[in-house]
Amino acid sequence: GLEIFQLHALLLFFRHFHQIGPAPWRSLGAVVAQVFGLSMIAAKRLPFGRTGPNGRSAMDVNEFRASASDAKPPDELSPALMALWHLARGEWDSAHGHAQSDGGRDGAWVHAHLHRVEGDLANAGYWYRRADRPPCEASLDDEWEEIAAALLAAK
Repeated sequence: GLEIFQLHALLLFFRHFHQIGPAPWRSLGAVVAQVFGLSMIAAKRLPFGRTGPNGRSAMDVNEFRASASDAKPPDELSPALMALWHLARGEWDSAHGHAQSDGGRDGAWVHAHLHRVEGDLANAGYWYRRADRPPCEASLDDEWEEIAAALLAAK
């Protein structure tokens, strides 16, 4: 039988030469997962469907939020995304630690959101300025989704 890496190469070949868009490949991922007995998480790592700027499979906000019920976070999250993942699990202190470990604008944006969550709007304002963003007036959930979507798209 075909090894997964051989299947990977074969699918990339067909995708390239037949110029098939991403939608059919996403459904093919489910078929391949079923045929090879893979979990859908493993199937999402196969070379079809959405990809991010680095060529890896891109996770959307709903998948990212759903992953918060998993025992461990998805692989290769930035500190800012790790903070959002912990916040989705209700782990504010862990989220805060990860946001603090990111010295860039992404970390500052998440840090601002975290202080909004705790009701410390003055501290949140400081972090919005560090992130070069205006203070958010949307609901906390809407802001979480906005930040997650932006960070996932850049991943």
